This record gives sequence, structure tokens and C-alpha cells, in this order.
Amino acid sequence: MTQDVVAKAFEPFFTTKEIGEGTGLGLSQVLGFAQQSGGEVRIDTRLGKGTTITLYLPRAVGTVEGGEG
Repeated sequence: MTQDVVAKAFEPFFTTKEIGEGTGLGLSQVLGFAQQSGGEVRIDTRLGKGTTITLYLPRAVGTVEGGEG
């Protein structure tokens, strides 16, 4: 991704695709979920090499009640 694309990547409805070729990654929804959960999202990109999107969520504290299904 170029830095221009990274700057817009989390905007709703942003896509680099042509009309009729898809809707993009939906990163605005990923960011919203992360923020709502107390986490964050990071983009690591190397032009011509690839891009990694990492979702960080807070660790849960406590125990799970009940058992397996």
C-alpha cells in the first residue's frame, strides 16, 4: 500500500477497486470492532512486498463458566 492508501484505509466505503470489482477489505468495520473492544489495528506495509493488518484485542481476565457444549 502507498502511504496515501494507508491514510484512507479505515475510511468507510474506501476501496482501490474499480466499480463492479468488489468492495475492498471493510477495514472501517475492523477498526470499529477493535476500538469498541478496547483494542487497536495496525497496518505494516512494504511497497511491492505486501501488507499485514494486525488486530490487537485486550486479554480477557477471569474464568469461563460452564463447560464444553
